[in-house]
Amino acid sequence: MPRLVWLGALLLGVLTLLQEASDIYIGSGRATSADAGFRLADSCASDRFCEVVRLRPDTAATRSGIKTGDAVRLNRYWERKRRVDAGEQIGLTVRHEHRTERHLILTATVGKSIYSPIFIISSVALVAVWLALQLRFS
Repeated sequence: MPRLVWLGALLLGVLTLLQEASDIYIGSGRATSADAGFRLADSCASDRFCEVVRLRPDTAATRSGIKTGDAVRLNRYWERKRRVDAGEQIGLTVRHEHRTERHLILTATVGKSIYSPIFIISSVALVAVWLALQLRFS
């Protein structure tokens, strides 16, 4: 039984490290991606409006007046996790302070990725699980 636990922990560790290396590379700014310059919250309201949690300066989003805390609904909601190409048009509706709505079409540009420190949290969790397994089976 301990061998299966170690094998599972090793497999989880390798997969997690690969994912984290990818996140670190993207977050370092060495990799570039096209976007409109904003990041949405992971969960959205039932009307498919998602809160803007981060903005990159000097992008289509900031020039159009979008602010952190505004709610955005993409015209093609199901594509909100998809990578876009530079020059691609992104249709959306912006709701400011839960009152006024306006429709925009932004053009995706290439820029440094918005850094997200999620890898720190998952790395700490991985170390905690490893320590717990060490204490349990030692």
